Amino acid sequence: MAGKKDNISVSPNGTILLQSKVSIMSTNAVTGGLNNPASKKHSGTKDIDEIGLQKWATWGENDDFPKKLMETIGEIGVLGSGLDINASMHYGNGIIWGRDVYENNKKVFVPAACEAWEKLKRNVDIELVQSEIVESLENFYISIAEVILNNGLDEVVSARCLDTVYCRFERRTGKELPKNIYYSSGFGEEAAPDYDTIPIFDPTNPTKHIKFAFPMVYRTFGNFYYPEPIYYSCIRNGYADVAKSVPKFLKSLFKNQMSIKYIIRVPFELMKRKYINWDTPEGCETTEQVMKWQLTKMQELQEEVNKHLVNEENAYKGLFTFTDGALEGKGIEVEPIKNYMDSAKELPTAAAANSEILFALQVDPSLIGLGIPGGKSLSGSGSDKRESRQIKQASLKRERLVSLRFPNLIAMLSKVDQKLYPTYLDTDTSQTMDENPTGKQTVVQS
Repeated sequence: MAGKKDNISVSPNGTILLQSKVSIMSTNAVTGGLNNPASKKHSGTKDIDEIGLQKWATWGENDDFPKKLMETIGEIGVLGSGLDINASMHYGNGIIWGRDVYENNKKVFVPAACEAWEKLKRNVDIELVQSEIVESLENFYISIAEVILNNGLDEVVSARCLDTVYCRFERRTGKELPKNIYYSSGFGEEAAPDYDTIPIFDPTNPTKHIKFAFPMVYRTFGNFYYPEPIYYSCIRNGYADVAKSVPKFLKSLFKNQMSIKYIIRVPFELMKRKYINWDTPEGCETTEQVMKWQLTKMQELQEEVNKHLVNEENAYKGLFTFTDGALEGKGIEVEPIKNYMDSAKELPTAAAANSEILFALQVDPSLIGLGIPGGKSLSGSGSDKRESRQIKQASLKRERLVSLRFPNLIAMLSKVDQKLYPTYLDTDTSQTMDENPTGKQTVVQS
């Protein structure tokens, strides 16, 4: 009885009730990681499958995690810069095709043209597509390309990198892998978003679909639908919030604090000595006229003191006052104001957050010149930057294996010679200028 459709009910939050004569068992439709139960806001009938469950696996609590992630990246300069550096390092100087030959028992990579790739470069700017694939992989650990074949199903005629923010995997049923990608800008925003259904590439039948989606993923174990990049740890542990809050604090500080350097005290007794007729100035008959005259003289003195103390020409100039004895009152007194709100004290906090973010991204801080002006943390020498760049690119073998699946797919579908394969071309800047006047030479990572 429990296996019949009539005895299965699903609540709005995705909980399944399996009913029999003697018991009721409940379970969540989607669990674990970033894959959450179906949300109430996605309850439109066209989004529900045959047993009443939402068709796609949500990404985040409200199915809006990738959009919020992009907002966070946009608010933290060092995070965006680090991700951009990773993408640039990964892509290098782009794809180069060639084949291996052996000379004196040593494997040598020999560049060669790939007609299918060259044709796509002219027709759909395939190098830009590859660059976007790399960028998506570095941001989300996942990238999904859409590929279109010709009518004969023996050549790739078009391809593009789908916007990962708008992609959702079909919800898993049983042990089967997702068979479709749902594509919509309304995920996380609309109750029943319109979406395109794109079948996922079937490796057992490569020409099953004339148009299909080809996912590429940096796999993170325990996350079936959407991987979780290492740098997410900085979002969870609060360092991202620290990096965002310090600039806001400094902005508020500069906007609201009073920037006053000195208090200058002038006794009224001094004014009375300077002007014998202070209390009874000539030409002033009313109290208002007297006060107006006194205010004018006070402003004149203020301008004189400012002229004496302000501007770079007057730096460290002394201010002299004259007294007649120990009991004599003070003349003009200048008292520096202590700055209790020193914005520089917050810079180490921001630097610590920036460092943690870069470490999570596996980016050497010297590559972006991280350091506090005037502090001990310098931006690194040119040699440091060159070595860091070389080490970073030399360690990208695993990441590049994932992104190279795309040009390899094109080669397979377009029936390119199997000995011809794609790899990445890098720029080697390790040589000094006397060894190499241009400072550059190209190297291939194979």
